[in-house]
Amino acid sequence: MQKWLLLVQIQSLFHPRYFSLQVLVRVIYAGVNPVETYIREGQYSRLPDPPYVPGSDASGYVEALGARAGLNKRLRVGQRVFVTHRQGSK
Repeated sequence: MQKWLLLVQIQSLFHPRYFSLQVLVRVIYAGVNPVETYIREGQYSRLPDPPYVPGSDASGYVEALGARAGLNKRLRVGQRVFVTHRQGSK
């Protein structure tokens, strides 16, 4: 088993840069799915290269809106949201 799989660290980051169509979300809860625990234990057939960040969905609050992201009128700062992505998306 690779040593990096044994450690899980939670870190806070400074506000990342976001672009005009993007939304910055303050994550309050993040889910970790069964496959991600297998990856962490080194028991999955396709292990990702480190650093590996488990979790593909989260919930929280809209922290900030890019200049054009707020134009759709459905999002506002402070709104509760759920976010998800597919593995490999950016």
